[in-house]
Amino acid sequence: MIKKIISWASLLAILSMGLALSAVEVRHALNFKVFEEEGEPTRMEVYQNCDPNDLVMSYILLREGETTDVNSDVDTQIVRIPLERAVLFSSTHLGKFNVLDLHDRMVGFSSKKFVNDENVHRLIDEGKIAEIGMGPAMNSEMVVAMNSDGVFLSASGETDSPLFFKFQRMGIPMILTSSWMEQSPLGRAEWIKFFAMFFDKTEKAEVFFSDVEEKYLQLKSEWSSVEDRPKVMLNAPWGDAWYVGQTDTYAAHLVRDAGGDYLWDDLAGNRAIPVAFEVAYERVLKADYWLNTGQSSSIEELCSQDARFAALDVVKNGKVFNNNKRIHARGGRDFFESGSVRPDVVLHDLIQILHPEQFPELELYYYRNLE
Repeated sequence: MIKKIISWASLLAILSMGLALSAVEVRHALNFKVFEEEGEPTRMEVYQNCDPNDLVMSYILLREGETTDVNSDVDTQIVRIPLERAVLFSSTHLGKFNVLDLHDRMVGFSSKKFVNDENVHRLIDEGKIAEIGMGPAMNSEMVVAMNSDGVFLSASGETDSPLFFKFQRMGIPMILTSSWMEQSPLGRAEWIKFFAMFFDKTEKAEVFFSDVEEKYLQLKSEWSSVEDRPKVMLNAPWGDAWYVGQTDTYAAHLVRDAGGDYLWDDLAGNRAIPVAFEVAYERVLKADYWLNTGQSSSIEELCSQDARFAALDVVKNGKVFNNNKRIHARGGRDFFESGSVRPDVVLHDLIQILHPEQFPELELYYYRNLE
């Protein structure tokens, strides 16, 4: 297990705020905001592409006894909190639920093949959490029958789908998230505060995140400016294309913060884009390290995608690492689960990988060296 050690400095800082932890401070995330005014229900807004002008949805959170004159529509959802019977569809959501001790509030998940958390597997096997399916295979009738009071989905056009309107008509809030679009690792992790708002767990989320933030920023301050900076290639081909993150994306920030030179830093922007295989191949020829190689669990599997990979210096030098060290027998990868809220641990892995001379024995948590 990841050690969750909260420093006294972090704890005292939180408590000294008196925080009536109603005042939720969002310090890194760009895709959600919390608005609180005395005498008014809490309101949250979710954006996409880190653009506050690109609104996905507004949420008005009503506690017992609170009312609002606003009605739910395509841009606004009324959510009565705390939620008791939530349905989730993303493994990144599970990471937040685990930290916030919310397993007992979850009644449905997309599929156990995406789950790493053993507790969730057990609850699915015991019938306490139902497998809902996803996409066209989603069992919407099951969601309705289980009296869910909130469905968490990743934002990707669901507000235009018949399913969205069906749930809305039946009074089931669709809670859309865009944490995966955040540019920074701490921005993604800070979404634990968004989830906490729906369950009255804001104090727990703030204490946890403040500790992660402190650890991450300390590592970044020590390593992001080192002079010896190995060149890093990310990802592997998918079909005929090779998706690469532009310079202002989550993985690119991690590489730079770990003291590496990202090989696509000339691509301005904050999205992942497809590039032609041959273009990407020219870049990987320059790589000192190759990370995040998709589904590959061995060099043989990686090279089965293209025989030319075997001749690459980065492959011959044994400098290929993938984030699948912690993977469940059923397929769930913990990097996408707990890793979504522990960027400090991910960063520590990358620092060890890129600067092995400082770490005689690698103690990697999410990553492993492909052989």
